[in-house]
Order: sequence, then C-alpha cells, then structure tokens
Amino acid sequence: MSKMMLLGMSFQEVLVRSTMNPAKEIGRLSGAGDARRGAGCDIAVLEEQSGVFAFKDSWPAKRLGTKRLEAVLTVRGGKVVYERRSGTTSVVDTKIYDLLIKHGHLVDSINIVMRS
Repeated sequence: MSKMMLLGMSFQEVLVRSTMNPAKEIGRLSGAGDARRGAGCDIAVLEEQSGVFAFKDSWPAKRLGTKRLEAVLTVRGGKVVYERRSGTTSVVDTKIYDLLIKHGHLVDSINIVMRS
C-alpha cells in the first residue's frame, strides 16, 4: 500500500484498490466492511509515518519516499491477531541500503534517525 502511495495514489484510492477491488474479484464484496455485532469483520488499523523510506520493486528498481503505512493492529474474525508493540514510534531508525542522492553524489548505506 505504501508503494502505491509513492506512485501518487491517494490513501482512499489505495484502500479501495487493496480491499474492495480484490474482494469484488473473488466474489466476497457482499458483506465486506460490515462491522455490526456478530458480523466477524476483519479490521486493519494503519498509521501513516513520515520520514525517508526505501522502496524496492520486483525488477528491483529502487525509490525513496517520504510516507509509509505501518500496521498498528489487525483484527480477524473478532480476535486480535497482531498488535504492534508500544513505544515503537518514538524513534524510527531506518538503514537505507539504496542509493541516495546527496549534494549530487551517490551515497550507500546511510543510517538516518528521525525523531517525532
């Protein structure tokens, strides 16, 4: 989803392309998004983070972005199946093994620490 945002899609468009469109293709759109009691819905809570993040595709082309989505909580069938440990967002330590352009020079393996 973060890569789709890197390519210029809005969060709303990414959400539709990652959830509703696949559900429609496999015939499970009916009832999707139903959060009523007893519906057994799946929920993903995401956090948008800002910073410098490296993205690689399958070719493997490399790009840098300034936003990424990180899962905070996932509920499946009414049960919490993933919960991010508390305190992991105060300092984001991101090692970038991609090529960064800094003052016109290519630099490898820069360690960037961002504080929120």
